Amino acid sequence: MKIELKHPATRYLILALAALAAAFLAFQAPAATPTAAATHPTPTACAIAADSTCKASVLDNVAPGETIAILTRAVGVALGPLTGDDAKHFTLDSQGSGNEDPYHLNLATGEELAGGTTYTLTIGVGTGDDTATIEVMGKANLTATGSLHIPTMEVGGSRGSIDVSRYFSTEDDETTVTYKAVSSNRSVTTALINTSTLRVVAIGEGMATVTITAEPDRGVSATQTVTVRVTGQPPTATPVPPTATPVPPTPTRVPPTATPVPPTPTPELPTATP
Repeated sequence: MKIELKHPATRYLILALAALAAAFLAFQAPAATPTAAATHPTPTACAIAADSTCKASVLDNVAPGETIAILTRAVGVALGPLTGDDAKHFTLDSQGSGNEDPYHLNLATGEELAGGTTYTLTIGVGTGDDTATIEVMGKANLTATGSLHIPTMEVGGSRGSIDVSRYFSTEDDETTVTYKAVSSNRSVTTALINTSTLRVVAIGEGMATVTITAEPDRGVSATQTVTVRVTGQPPTATPVPPTATPVPPTPTRVPPTATPVPPTPTPELPTATP
């Protein structure tokens, strides 16, 4: 059936209602979540004064030419150039013009810091011969080494003596590493790490990937993955109850009943008559 809207007011009313409905639906629809831009963490701040020592660590996402630390000078005290054997790896610049100007310590373009290495710099403080020391620690990157293997498991079984620290290496022996493990399918396996010992428990049949992550206290993390196959639980032997051995009944011996024998009467002899 074809409906013709001849009256202009009716057509305008229909169009207005349609526009209101569209606006309502657009209002009800969830707003698209904007993608957060990647931001660098705030660099370490160090107060620089004469005879002071500032310690900074290279941030995980710092690339050559980027700021790795902010050095704040003492009030009214200027900071001089960087000196020392390690100074070639860094540059120093100033931002602003006040007494509390932040000085930015940068990784020089084209330079890379060795993981776990401490770089010692000397910086002039004031106009005299006073200096301060800046120590910068390079990233202690972790790398995965070797290949982790877990033999096929059966439902209900577990592997609990795998030292995962053997499958990662670092350039810095003083780096503290934290290990974590997660299973891709917890209905097949669960994974747990105590210090550096991995324990995998087989829950159900199937395949699962266990991912082990090694996180250093400074530097870049590394991961290892291992595929675990779980088969069905072996059949459990049904115990057979022991067959009872019948014990034959012990015959009851009834002693014979004695038949009383009546006494035999003694015949009287006739008395002789004289």
